[in-house]
Amino acid sequence: MKRCQELAISKMEECQQKNKTWYDKRAVKREFRIGDLVLIFATFKSNKLSPHWTGPGKILRKLSETNYVVQLPGEKATSKVYHVNMLKPYYKRPEEINYLISDLAGENDEEQMEIPCVDSNPNILDLEEMFQDYGESSNMNEDQIAQMKNLVWKYMKCFSNVPGKTELVIHDIELSEEQSILSKPYRTSPRQNAILKTEIQKMLDLKIIEIGFSDCTSPMILVEAPGKDPRPCIDYRNLNKITKNKVLSSSKYRRKN
Repeated sequence: MKRCQELAISKMEECQQKNKTWYDKRAVKREFRIGDLVLIFATFKSNKLSPHWTGPGKILRKLSETNYVVQLPGEKATSKVYHVNMLKPYYKRPEEINYLISDLAGENDEEQMEIPCVDSNPNILDLEEMFQDYGESSNMNEDQIAQMKNLVWKYMKCFSNVPGKTELVIHDIELSEEQSILSKPYRTSPRQNAILKTEIQKMLDLKIIEIGFSDCTSPMILVEAPGKDPRPCIDYRNLNKITKNKVLSSSKYRRKN
């Protein structure tokens, strides 16, 4: 019986070592230092059966190879002991720095690198500067440039970069169903709300839009792309679903012989 017991124990230890080798095949040693920020996988009183990652917490001290004392987030005087398997490192996002480049009058430092000044309002169109640059780079003589200048100034509204208005074309939007389309607004941050209010006020000042009342509402969003100015857009998808498509006859575009 003693011999059988020894064989069983040795076989059990052999299987345990074999299973541990396969179990730890992709294991990575995890170690933290005092002051490191970590995320904690823990449960809360509200729902003990739904653990999730929270944090970041701060490592106060190391008790053993697997146990650490962690200061809980938001609670300065509270700390608990957690196993290393319940912790993972927390990485901060890089901080974004906004900078403004401007020309300073009276400063000419030859040792510093020349950086071009960024135009803070590129939407302003300077026709005189445009004519001067165009005259230097084109083959037109002075009389031709003067004629073009007079023509541009005569029809300045057509050449302006400010959106205009025409009454020659009218577009009617017909709906297939007489029902109200009420779409909920999207959540936006206070910074995005300020940008949207500024853009709406610009369009009101330019008389591109006007204040009105309608049974249909569509949410406005702010499209932000790296390296580009924020662009306000309106989500008309729900309204487009009940909008009739108007197809023009191709006979209107046929040439008459």
